[in-house]
Amino acid sequence: MTTKIKGGSGRQFAFGSIDLNLIKVLYALAIKGNVTEAGNVLGLSQPTVSHALKRLNG
Repeated sequence: MTTKIKGGSGRQFAFGSIDLNLIKVLYALAIKGNVTEAGNVLGLSQPTVSHALKRLNG
């Protein structure tokens, strides 16, 4: 099942296509405020977190 929601920019988001593991990265970024610290908390490198953020952005 795919749920589509229209975002503020006019883009539609298909929640069925989001890798839910990326939510952990987004949460760590929101809490820590920067990519390096989020990576440290998650045990990931900064480039890995940056790549995840890019995937979230679409």
